Amino acid sequence: MSRFELLKHNADLIVKLINDNTIFSSKLEIKIIKPTEKSSNMILFFLLDKENYSDTLYFINTNTGSLNAKVLGVYSNVGNKIGSFLLQLHLLLMFISNVASVDLDNYTDDPARAARGVYSDFSVRKRGPSENWAGKELAEQLLMADGEMVYKPTAESRRIIEQKIREIVAEQKIKGQPLPFWNNFDGIETFLRNLHQYMGGKKNKKKKSQTRRKRTTTIKKKKRYSTLQKKKNKSKCYRYRM
Repeated sequence: MSRFELLKHNADLIVKLINDNTIFSSKLEIKIIKPTEKSSNMILFFLLDKENYSDTLYFINTNTGSLNAKVLGVYSNVGNKIGSFLLQLHLLLMFISNVASVDLDNYTDDPARAARGVYSDFSVRKRGPSENWAGKELAEQLLMADGEMVYKPTAESRRIIEQKIREIVAEQKIKGQPLPFWNNFDGIETFLRNLHQYMGGKKNKKKKSQTRRKRTTTIKKKKRYSTLQKKKNKSKCYRYRM
């Protein structure tokens, strides 16, 4: 399975689990734009409709051979963190698909506001001497970087992403009123749990089984050794009596 095939497989799984748990009132879909079968890049959309989606360019870094990504945009005309949620799905997809690094061009109407909000997982790409950036406000930093921001996944990324997803959903649920697209808030825990099962449950189960077999073998060896020792001791006593 190629990296792009794996990426699409993982995206399909995320969409299936979101829809199975009816998180949204409309079906979440993916859309893929790939120039040719042999292309080293593809654009993947998570979308609810033509005005509510997030799209990302995934590509192979020709120098390192790693899978990288560039967030192209987050769009929503209804608010209520729909765009933020779809972006977090992309970050989750990136983590389980082993994307090495992610960047974006923050060309929003208010870059600093976006950097504190929907793009808060990203940091300003700072080039040149560190003293050039010292004491600069976020808005000025973004201007100096021409809007470039970067995100580097770490071992803790999945936990952080999942927590942000929970917070987004909880923030909408507490409003206590019908909201565009949002439907089953309580289904988010099942979605996250099921994704964990699909992405590693069998491997963990195998390890547990191997541990159990090893423990059983050790116990059997101890029992066999104990039985031999009893026979040996009994044999000694018998010879002594003679």
